[in-house]
Amino acid sequence: MAVHSPSGRQVTTWGELHRRGLAARRWAAEQLSGGDRVVLAMDNSAASVAAFAGLTAAGHPIVCVDPDGAGPGSGAPSRSGVTPWEVVVDPRVAVADAASRGRPDRAPALRSDGDVAVFQLSSGSTGPPRLVRQTVSACVRGGRIYRDLHGYRPADRVFAGVPIAHSFGLVGGMVAAVVSGAELVLLSRFSPAAAGAVLTQGVDVLLGTPLVHRLLAQAWLPGSLPRGVRVALSSGGPMEAAVADGAQRLLGTPVRQVYGSTETGLVACQFDRPEPWPPGCVGVAAPGVSWQTREDQQGGKRLLVRTSTMFDGYLDPDGRELGPNGPPGLFDTGDLVELDPAGHLFVVARKATFINVGGRKVNPLSVESLIREHPAVRDAHVLGAARHGEQEVQAVVVLRPGTDVETLLRFCRTRLARHEGPHRVHVVDRIPRTGMGKVDSTALRGLLKPHSGPGAGPGRPGS
Repeated sequence: MAVHSPSGRQVTTWGELHRRGLAARRWAAEQLSGGDRVVLAMDNSAASVAAFAGLTAAGHPIVCVDPDGAGPGSGAPSRSGVTPWEVVVDPRVAVADAASRGRPDRAPALRSDGDVAVFQLSSGSTGPPRLVRQTVSACVRGGRIYRDLHGYRPADRVFAGVPIAHSFGLVGGMVAAVVSGAELVLLSRFSPAAAGAVLTQGVDVLLGTPLVHRLLAQAWLPGSLPRGVRVALSSGGPMEAAVADGAQRLLGTPVRQVYGSTETGLVACQFDRPEPWPPGCVGVAAPGVSWQTREDQQGGKRLLVRTSTMFDGYLDPDGRELGPNGPPGLFDTGDLVELDPAGHLFVVARKATFINVGGRKVNPLSVESLIREHPAVRDAHVLGAARHGEQEVQAVVVLRPGTDVETLLRFCRTRLARHEGPHRVHVVDRIPRTGMGKVDSTALRGLLKPHSGPGAGPGRPGS
């Protein structure tokens, strides 16, 4: 595997990772008590991959953390002091005594015959992140599904342009590469320049979020990068048509949508097939997935799913494991969806994100998409907020210098119904995001302060 960092490209063979994994298992036997939960800094380093394999092989539950929330547009605070009861392990310490001899060049073994727990933080896009309990065996099943659906090959270079502390990067990137025997390529810290340098060296499979694909398409002109990408995947939220088109022009291949969650693993996805995918759909049910819809109080269809990679429950701040919510055997995604007769899934919106404005429902994703069309808007997020007991539409935007907020509001008035337009606009320097590029709603609400008036000038939050 290869890790690209500001100091240069470091290549570690699968054989060396196997040796490091064995060293981590020996270290655990000497330093840890049986069954200790371990906080592991999954910092996209080779050491963190080896430590994950070695510590889980030793039977230790792993709490995967992105040590600084690093990711494109992130700046999220550290997730490392999640709770007070885990043993915090620096992966470099755990693998420090790895020898450099005596093992064949092969992928490290991932324990898949037991129920060793892997805890991951949910995205934080709709509230405070929660620790979700998966198992290594479920992660391996998920990796095989990615391999089989998208045709990962042993000769491939799989570039995970996302944090491997999160489900998409861990399962679709790290584990899928291991079970495929493919080369895994990671970035210690994302930037469009660093990602472009990786792509220049040749990549067969690319994993990114919509933000990753948007930043790449903005930073690199079509034709400036090699056209070797065979599979391009996007997860972490809806991808706007303009972003998908720009990414396809750059990469020379369509970007396939991936839909799932930390709790369920892969739910639906697009893949290479002769028939075109309907615009706006996130694909069809992944292998091992069954679903049903239930009528929402407002008449929408809420999606409930069962997958072969379902989680076991949550971990509360005191270290107690809690069972899953929802009906037995099903997970309520909270998403409102539509299904066509061919089984194509369309995610309308998260139930919790609809804004009730005087009894009328406003889809914030639609408003946000419109606001992004304005050339002065660099980034945007739309949410509902209560004021005087009523909900209103609020927009958080990053604007180009010299832009007048009233100009943006006039643009919205010409394109949106009266109840859909932003009641107030918050102008910020940066919208806080999680390591997966999703908006960190908790951090964002901490930035917003109540003000009066319809708008805010550039550089001033609130309105």
